[in-house]
Amino acid sequence: MPFNRDSTSYILIFVAIMVGVVAISLAFVSSALQPTIKDNEVLDKKIQILSSVITDKEFTKDFVNAQYEGNIEEMLVDKDGNKIAVDADNKPFDIALNFNKEIRKPEEERRYPVFKYSGDNGEYYILPLEGQGLWDRIWGYVSVESDFNTIYGSSFGHKGETPGLGALITEMWFQKQFNGKKAFDVDGVYQLEVLKGQGNELAKTSTYNVDGISGATITAQGVDAMLEKGFNMYRPYFEKVSEN
Repeated sequence: MPFNRDSTSYILIFVAIMVGVVAISLAFVSSALQPTIKDNEVLDKKIQILSSVITDKEFTKDFVNAQYEGNIEEMLVDKDGNKIAVDADNKPFDIALNFNKEIRKPEEERRYPVFKYSGDNGEYYILPLEGQGLWDRIWGYVSVESDFNTIYGSSFGHKGETPGLGALITEMWFQKQFNGKKAFDVDGVYQLEVLKGQGNELAKTSTYNVDGISGATITAQGVDAMLEKGFNMYRPYFEKVSEN
């Protein structure tokens, strides 16, 4: 006996079949795209890391992979600045991919990645950063010179800051302000500060200050707090390397 296409049961069965077909199709597409998604995530993270030391090159896939493989040494340290052996369970790059989860662990369990860059433009130590903006997490990479105090470059990112306001932390003009600034004074006291608003005369003359972003005070404060937290996390490592 043929189905009555106007009946409730026919409609429910039809909807159930279509939902099943769509669900299976989406699952298949998602599974098929996973390798590509992972590759893109890895490439993007390499670009973020390299952006803290290279700003005048086009980041093609081949260029990024060549620079990373040829110029980056991956390391791990603990909260006391001691090196941790890099192995299958302790991969600096994988930890950097999920650094927001790593820093939520108890301090004694944390592993801090360090990326040492050696290239034509010098030798620098690149440190991952994690923080909180106005709406969601922010992150970044800051490269420091061998004095572990002078910033060579920086690269910031965000998950959901306001376009034209907090999202401006990803703009080159904001990031380049940190070039040449110092984190600690001669007595070893942390001094680096992102000022409120833009056009601050102090940002032009001070070794330790940069302009913030007009209308995005909370995001700027988030970057400020993220930098202070990051430099203090890596300070034991700085001290150990400096002693040797």
